[in-house]
Parts: sequence; structure tokens; C-alpha cells
Amino acid sequence: MHLVLVTVAALYGNGTEIMNEKAYVVGIPPCLWGSEEEGLLPPPKIHLDTNLTTIKRTNSTNGHWGVMALWQSRGSYLAEKPPPSAATSTAQ
Repeated sequence: MHLVLVTVAALYGNGTEIMNEKAYVVGIPPCLWGSEEEGLLPPPKIHLDTNLTTIKRTNSTNGHWGVMALWQSRGSYLAEKPPPSAATSTAQ
């Protein structure tokens, strides 16, 4: 079974000024998860033995340098029971 965790599409420039050159990639938005209050989707829960695959597609009609794929990931272990909140502890 395959599940898509994220799809990222490049942003292309539409002008002539620096960092907005027409038809050039000017940005790639990050894939972020977080809380609903932040306006984000909750992070997926995956197991330590989960295989993650990146698929990158490029148009090679015209030769060019600097085409690569890279991803970085950060995660944390989930405890079976969440630790007590700092808000519930009494200050001394």
C-alpha cells in the first residue's frame, strides 16, 4: 500500500526582476505539519521500519545544471501516555 504524505510543487517567476525571473523556479514551499491552531494538518504517525520514497520529476529537454532532489525530516517518539503538562504542575 502506498500513501502520499506530501506533494510539493515549485513556484515559477513571472517577471523580469531578480528572484522573479519568468519561467525560472523561484521557490519551493516546505511541507509542514503542526497544530490546527497554526492552520496546519496534524503530523502523520509512522513506524521506525517505514520505508519513505521520494519521487522527483524533471524535464530534460534542455540541458541545465543544479537539478537535484533532497529532503530532510525531523521526528519524535510518541510515548504511550503523554507526560503531564507543565501547566498542571504546581509552582513553588
